[in-house]
Amino acid sequence: MEKKIKELKYTDSQAKQMLQELVKRKRVYEQVKNRCKGWQFLFFILTSLFFLYLYFFLYVPYNGQIGFVIHAFITESKHIFYILLLGSCYGMIFYYKKKEEKKEKEYHELRCEIIEKSTDLWKSDDAWREREDVFAMMKQQYDINLYFESK
Repeated sequence: MEKKIKELKYTDSQAKQMLQELVKRKRVYEQVKNRCKGWQFLFFILTSLFFLYLYFFLYVPYNGQIGFVIHAFITESKHIFYILLLGSCYGMIFYYKKKEEKKEKEYHELRCEIIEKSTDLWKSDDAWREREDVFAMMKQQYDINLYFESK
C-alpha cells in the first residue's frame, strides 16, 4: 500500500483499500494511454517515411506517370512488407485504444463510487473534516480529483 494512503488518520481500512485500488487503476490507465500514444507516434513516423519513399523513389523517377508508378509499386515485394507493417501498427493502435477506453471506464467508475460513498466512508465528524485533507492529498500526490464526478 502507498505510504501516504497508509498514514491517513480517521480513514478506515475499507476506504484505504479503495483509495489504493484507485491509484493502481490510475497508473494502469496511464500506462495503457502512453503505450497507445507510442504506437500512434510510431505509426505517424512510419507512414511519413513510407510516403516520402513513395514520392522520391517511385513518383519522381517516373515523372508522375501513374501507370508506371503503380506498376513499380506492385512489382516490388518489399512494398507488401511496408503495407503489412503499417497495418500491424494500426492494429496495435486500435487494440490499445480499446484497452485504454476500458481502463479509463474502470478508473472513472471507482472514482465516482468513492465520491458517492464518501458519506459512508467518513462517518464521524472528525473523519468528515479529514476527508478534505484526503481529497487534497489525492489531488496533489496522484492527480486524482475526488471533488467532482466529471472527468
